[in-house]
Amino acid sequence: MYDIILVRSWSRSYYYYLNIIKHLSAKYKIALLLIDKESFEKVSATRKSKFVKSKDTEDNFDSLCLEYGADKIYINQKHTCKIMLMPVVGPYYNDEYLSKFKSNISWETMIGIFYLIGPTHVNEIKELGVVKYFASHKELLVQGDKSDGVHKDLEGLDIVYTGLPYRKYPVFDNLKLEIDYLIAYPSSIHFRDGDGKHKEKYEFSKMLLKALSSIDKNDKVFLKLHSSSDKREFYATKWGKNVYLLRVAIFIAEILKRHLPFYKKHLYALGGSLRCSFIEAKYPSLEKLTEYHNFGIELFLPHVNKGVLTGHSTVTFHALYNKLPVYNCDSQEKTIGIPEGMEPYMVPCCNGNLQFDKSNFNKIDEEFKNADIIQVIKEELDGV
Repeated sequence: MYDIILVRSWSRSYYYYLNIIKHLSAKYKIALLLIDKESFEKVSATRKSKFVKSKDTEDNFDSLCLEYGADKIYINQKHTCKIMLMPVVGPYYNDEYLSKFKSNISWETMIGIFYLIGPTHVNEIKELGVVKYFASHKELLVQGDKSDGVHKDLEGLDIVYTGLPYRKYPVFDNLKLEIDYLIAYPSSIHFRDGDGKHKEKYEFSKMLLKALSSIDKNDKVFLKLHSSSDKREFYATKWGKNVYLLRVAIFIAEILKRHLPFYKKHLYALGGSLRCSFIEAKYPSLEKLTEYHNFGIELFLPHVNKGVLTGHSTVTFHALYNKLPVYNCDSQEKTIGIPEGMEPYMVPCCNGNLQFDKSNFNKIDEEFKNADIIQVIKEELDGV
């Protein structure tokens, strides 16, 4: 019998499984429940495509869970546990999966867990006998898409707000004092569609480079690429690793942009990709520090000492939670692609200067900062 079974979902949504396993497996018996191969083959083409794009990351996640003390178990095997932590929405929740789940897995207490920002529909697991739900942050949970009936779904649920474990219970031990600043490329969805997208990405890369130029040369700066897939690139085109030649090319592209207005769209794309190639040539990727570099940035922020440089991104919320200055290098006045609940946590554009208003830390409320999911789980298990 296991103390805890963690139902496997996309690792990107529940990286804190790693924190739970690492900090509780010495005392409690924990298992990671995966789908069997036969059922996996029946997952929709869209889901399979998404999985394939991040297969290396998903495999690394499973491996680290096992290294930290979890057992890997499958849904077509018989298992029992004291508490079951089950994501509210998972990639495999169809009739066949749920049938096998109910036939093979038994538990004393099932707890549904919400992702940080929704999804808030609970129909997939409500009938299984969930007695309570864990949610990281109250405001982020209720600020989902209200037109989708969020409040109706939450009515009558026993919800415990647990916070996040990343800062108090870090996953990595060997990264301390290794990172002063972390560059976090935002997702491309945060830039406008159409021709304007080239200009906005260009302006972001230009401001990012300006901000980086004011960092002390002795500071350790690393680049964190977006983690939605194994090979995510901010710009697909790369222009080599010679910093001097890239600097010259950037200068020439700027001159051409001024004198060839009819080609501005292409020159914006060229100028942005050249600057990002320059940044990637000058500053190492997190890949230099860890094989788990493509995991979510929230796992690495407890090991950053001085600040994060990014754009409009949910990274801002996690940086503020870790009391890290965050420098927004995106000059767009309107946030694009940011979930509604995250908008209050965004910070103004830094205009290329490493100046941060510490009052932004007050955006993270004390209740959320003090909540402790590891302690909550221990109390559930020990009957406190």
